[in-house]
Amino acid sequence: MASVQSSQEARVAQNQGWRTFRIIAPEAPLDENEILCRHTEDDRVRCDECRLCDGSSSKPNIADRIHGLNWKVSNFIKYVNQQ
Repeated sequence: MASVQSSQEARVAQNQGWRTFRIIAPEAPLDENEILCRHTEDDRVRCDECRLCDGSSSKPNIADRIHGLNWKVSNFIKYVNQQ
């Protein structure tokens, strides 16, 4: 599983055979071959039970919306917009 920071990085990693995980801005669309992190959709889903990020090649690519303190979200969005 490869942690990537953009759709372009995701495509490169996926072309090399990796599944990807990337953080996206709150309103950003998912790429066509990604699903939203299950915990983001339902906070009752626990990572240790879901295990979509375990690296198994038969599972989908995952994206998660940035969350947390407002200044961290703001800094992330500024960083993404500079790319």
